[in-house]
Formats: sequence, structure tokens, C-alpha cells
Amino acid sequence: MSSLTLNVAMVFLTLAGATVVVAVLSAPRNVQLSSMNMNLVLRWDSPEGESSDLIFTTECTTSVRTCPVGCVNISTHECDFSSFNTSLSVYGRYRARVRAQRGAESSSWVESDPITLDSETIIGAPNVWLFSHGATIEIAIKDPEFAMSDFRSIYSTATYNITFWKDGQNKKTKSISCDRRNRVFLNDLERWSNYCVQVQITAEGNTKPSKPSSTVCERTTSVAYRRRASYFLCPEDQVPQTYSTPHHCEQVRLGDTTSSTCTITTGAPHGCVFSPLLFSLYTNDCISWHPTVQLLKFADDTTVIGLIKDGNECAYRQEVVRLELWCGQHKTVEMIVNFRRHPSPQLHLTLSNCIMSTIETFKFFRITVSEDLKWGTNINSILKMPSKGCTSCGF
Repeated sequence: MSSLTLNVAMVFLTLAGATVVVAVLSAPRNVQLSSMNMNLVLRWDSPEGESSDLIFTTECTTSVRTCPVGCVNISTHECDFSSFNTSLSVYGRYRARVRAQRGAESSSWVESDPITLDSETIIGAPNVWLFSHGATIEIAIKDPEFAMSDFRSIYSTATYNITFWKDGQNKKTKSISCDRRNRVFLNDLERWSNYCVQVQITAEGNTKPSKPSSTVCERTTSVAYRRRASYFLCPEDQVPQTYSTPHHCEQVRLGDTTSSTCTITTGAPHGCVFSPLLFSLYTNDCISWHPTVQLLKFADDTTVIGLIKDGNECAYRQEVVRLELWCGQHKTVEMIVNFRRHPSPQLHLTLSNCIMSTIETFKFFRITVSEDLKWGTNINSILKMPSKGCTSCGF
């Protein structure tokens, strides 16, 4: 006959001549506090041989104070403190502990080893996209999203370690490194060949490099479908003397107070005829590469129009992410035009760890476009305008 071993300690107490037996549960095992992309998660195993009706309570502490909230009476074997503790610091050093409970019985607390978030968090893999331009492959890199703060706010000094190779020649890899630039170009590659790329991040202040990205491959072609704006500025072409030797002196006036004079050594004066040309050259490579996605540029406003078929939003979302990488910053909203009889729920776009807001109308070349593509909203906005003749009408 087999016997069942219960992990319960029997404590005998003698009180006024009477013996009282108190049951104490065995403590959780393998308690570990870890961090991935700046979260803070405690994991553990149940006491060996115990039934599955146990519940657990956790606490988190630093060297100076206790975390405001912990997981209480949970049945799972992990607790993510970063999901509900907004006061956690990315530079803090933390410990956590857990105990098991069943009814009035409870185990002793088991404490984890300490962890310092900024130096010991595991940095996740970056996202990588490749775009082919003739014998050149453009690499677009997006930093991993963090549970608290963002990557560049914590690690101002970080290096992208890029490994690339010709497909099928894994042993002949080449490596390059770059700081801060999330768009890198591999030039003078062999035409009509597949090249594969993998990226890993090394952040100053963290003890380990990030997880490597997924391997992505792209094929070079024989003709470059576009040329970067710098190719159009030939060395033998002379820039007007006004811009080649800039001596623009500027002052700021507020009321009767005028600041000291500051010499501007870069850029072009605001309003000069040369500025539109420079701006056009600067934004020349900001284009869409998917036939179902159109990118319309007017001055400093950019509109992305994506055609979504059979619920496949990959091309549209990829172009939006690529535009975000190109810009670096964004003030973006989204409008969805959907004429399906039974429209499916739309997933909101997320940029820089922020959910984009959805709007019902927006202004486009003085025309108010609505999500139902009807003219009522535009006509109403025109009627509210002061009468200045038809030259200002949005038709």
C-alpha cells in the first residue's frame, strides 16, 4: 500500500497544560524575480506534493520602501508588479517574496534574490524590416517596447550590432555597428541575390546584449527604383554663396526685451525660395513601397491611405511603422472607412507604445473628409465660413 506524504509541519504548543496542534504549509519553491523589457515579474513553484487548491500572496520591496501593491490570493504562479505599480523606478533595486495559503493555514515567506532593473533587465529583440533598392538594402530597426518608460529614455547610449550574410553562406557573415541610427544601408551588394540580416542591441549600463532579432531576408535587384536625395546634389554643383557660407544672425524679442545675437550656421532662412527645394530633397525617400498603400505628402503633412482586403492589414501597418521610423516623431490620428455589411472589429494602431486615436473626419486640401465619404460635413463647414467668394470654397 502506497502512502501519501503531506508537506505540513505539525507544531505542538503547550498552553496552560493543554496541547494545541497548529498546521503550517510548506513554502513555495524556486522563487525567482526577473525582468524582461523593464517589467518586474515574480515566479515560483507550488510546494512539492501539495494539492492544487492553494492560493498565493506576494509582496515587493526596495531598500527604502515597500511596493504599494502586490498580488493577493491568486492561484497562478506568477505576479507582474509592473502591471499595477506605476511608482516603480526603472533604476530601482527590488526584492519580492511569496507565501502559500489554504484556508487559515499559511506557509512562511520565501524571498527572491534582488534585481536591479536597468542593469539586469533582459532586453527583448528589436523589430527589423528590410527594403531593397537595387544593389542596396535598407535596414529599418525599431527598439523593443518597454513596460515602463521607453528604451532610449533609459539607455541613451546604445549600439545596433548588425550581422548580415548572403543567403546560403551563413559562415561568411559580416558585421557592422552603429549608434542611434535606426536606418542603415548596406551598399554595393551582389545584384539579384538574397541577403539575410540579424540585429542585436548593446546598451551601456546593461550587463547583457539584447535578444537577437528574427532573421529577415530580402533580395537585391538590378535597378534602383529610387535614389536618395543626396545623389541629386553633385559635388561639382555650387550652392549659392548665401547658403555655402551662412552668416545668419538671429535675435528673439519679447515685449521691450531683446536677446543677444546668435549666429545660425545650418539650414536656410525661413521663407526663402531655396527652402522648398531643400525640403523636397530631404523628404524624397519618404515613399510607400506597397501597391495597396498610397502615401500623399503636402508640405509637412503626410497621409497614408491603405486598401485592406480580406482583413489583411499587414501592408498598411508595415508602411505606417516604416513612416514612423523615418520621422522619429509623430502626431498621428487614424480614420477608418468601412462599408462592409458586417464590419469586423478594427485593431487600433500602436506607435511608440501609444494607441493612436481614431477620428470621424479630417481636413485634406481644404476638404473635410468624413468616414462615411459623404459631402454633408464638408458642405456644413463651407457654409460656416465667411463669404469670400468661390476662391476659398472646398470644391
